[in-house]
Amino acid sequence: MKLIKFYTNVINSIGLKVDDEGYIKVPGEKKDRPIMHNKKFLVMPVKNQIDTMFGEVDGKRVLTKVLFNPLSEDPVNGESASLIKLKSIVDVTLNFSYATIIELLLKLGSNLDYQKKATLNLNMFISTLNKAKGQSKTDAVDEKSIEKWAKIYSGVLSAPPSKGLLHVFLKKGGMINGVKYNRTCTLNLPVYKELKKLTKDTPLFGTRLRKKDIEVYKLVYEYVFKDLFEDENYVVMSNNKLAAGFDSLLRMYITLSVRFNSLLKELMFIDEESAKAAMVDLQVSLTDMDNIDSLEGEVAAIPSDTDAHRAANVVTTAVEQVHAANVPSTTIVDKRSAVDMILNNDVSGRNTMMQPTQAIQPQTTTVDTTGMTAAQKILYGNSPQTMQQQYATQTPQQQQFIQQVPPQYGQQMQTQYVPQQQQFIQQVPPQYGQQMQTQYAMPQERPRGINSMVR
Repeated sequence: MKLIKFYTNVINSIGLKVDDEGYIKVPGEKKDRPIMHNKKFLVMPVKNQIDTMFGEVDGKRVLTKVLFNPLSEDPVNGESASLIKLKSIVDVTLNFSYATIIELLLKLGSNLDYQKKATLNLNMFISTLNKAKGQSKTDAVDEKSIEKWAKIYSGVLSAPPSKGLLHVFLKKGGMINGVKYNRTCTLNLPVYKELKKLTKDTPLFGTRLRKKDIEVYKLVYEYVFKDLFEDENYVVMSNNKLAAGFDSLLRMYITLSVRFNSLLKELMFIDEESAKAAMVDLQVSLTDMDNIDSLEGEVAAIPSDTDAHRAANVVTTAVEQVHAANVPSTTIVDKRSAVDMILNNDVSGRNTMMQPTQAIQPQTTTVDTTGMTAAQKILYGNSPQTMQQQYATQTPQQQQFIQQVPPQYGQQMQTQYVPQQQQFIQQVPPQYGQQMQTQYAMPQERPRGINSMVR
């Protein structure tokens, strides 16, 4: 399966859709609404979206889109914008499905006609309700039970995700049976935890519950998540080398969605419309997750969050470097030319090592994108650029400036050796990327677009 197809399946599986231009949207009855993250559009990493991911505000280059690429993970910089957004949508989707299941199970428990039509599996739930009934002559579930739960759910909707019916979150590291894992995805059940310590004199989300209500709601949780969790938590661990966080999150989502869909199918005879609306249109499987490593090459060709923010935000820093070096205005055509040289690492290969007294003559150079990685071409604009720089004799200030080019703009470049990348490294002029280290013999950790080239 190709990367874009896989991502489209993921998007569809969490209740969203992708339009013809690559925007990710929430389906609506009249009009679809685009998904935003920090006031930026969440878009698929397709060419037309990558080409237009930057805009200009007040003369400054700014990032206006977030590429959905959750398989690109950086342990140093934390969770990507894609993963953060995906996690929040997963939370909302699962909570909605689970809330519907609770409502339908309570209706089942309160209606004898429904109970006569119940499957064997649902009859097992009905039999457990006798525990909540105890010595009471009334049914375990009545209209008040349903009304009180509706009030609780109303309170849950206005609460933060960590107080929801259920909540999934990611953590670094973990250990099970002596085995260490890179990332863990944990299912927490906040309301269930509150129910376990609740008394009839303590309100839950402002609603006082009868003893039998507390017992019924607990039984609902235990029935839905039976065999899944222990000590109120269900954990999925991952050591996937490509994207352990994404891997553990999606495996959690798939597992819960399969369970929820199975219950909703059985409960559909109670309220078909509600049950269908709550079902997860799952288009990814655990088998698909087993094969995500095969997408590594495509993932690496897409600019990461770090790449994008660097390309958008580094201009100001680079200009400050030019001013700090006191480069005379007659030396370079304009300050932006100097900035472009730094950002682009001037990969033309037109200059050789300069001696302190060596003068450089004015000349015109075309930056050749041949041999660049896909991510480098993207950040270079997908086409050759022509830059004109007019130089005078190199001054001490210029020499100092060249020696102090920040590492993120060219120094200590490392790359996994392939012929095209070797050629690229060899062509970077020494004055714009001193102290470069190319480890030809030792394979590096997988390349991450431009982020793997420039450290």
